[in-house]
Amino acid sequence: ATYLDNLLPPGYRGRGVVKHYHSTMSTSYQQDTHDEFTKPDGICKILVSTAAESTGIDHPDVEIVCIAGLPSDITDLIQRGGRAVRQIAADGLCVIFHEKWACSVDPADYGLDVMNPITIDSIDFHSDIDRPRKKPLTLYSPPQDRASLACVLITKRLFCKRLFFSKCLGDTSKDGMLTIFIIPCNLLLNPNS
Repeated sequence: ATYLDNLLPPGYRGRGVVKHYHSTMSTSYQQDTHDEFTKPDGICKILVSTAAESTGIDHPDVEIVCIAGLPSDITDLIQRGGRAVRQIAADGLCVIFHEKWACSVDPADYGLDVMNPITIDSIDFHSDIDRPRKKPLTLYSPPQDRASLACVLITKRLFCKRLFFSKCLGDTSKDGMLTIFIIPCNLLLNPNS
């Protein structure tokens, strides 16, 4: 939060435009920060938060959610990303800034058949889509071994994210797919277009 605050124009620095939030902060700080972020006239416009402010709390005017690091599972990704634009009539954006190693994880480590192209139809969504790369996990297992199959597949840009999320959620209805993403799949697959 301090880094982002220092990037603001001088007149906005140190005024509470950027605030941080985590579960070990005092209840009064948490409540004040939450209020300043969610009130239409609140001063806080950028909230750097742990998961403490992402579950079960509506933030009606959040337009962009940035996630630092690969989420622990697909539900976590959808939950955090879902903080963007809780109003049906607006558009939002969720950006994942994941570790470089996520792109180099081999899907074969999860038991996927990499001799054939990985497609939506080749993924068993009835199995544990969030299984870790290595089992058993220990207290000292590195993040690469803990990485969820679903979250690693998201980094690969192999297929339509809208369809992938809806299959992970078990909702392949047209309406279910539209409520997750409104961007056409070709834009998601080819970010340069």
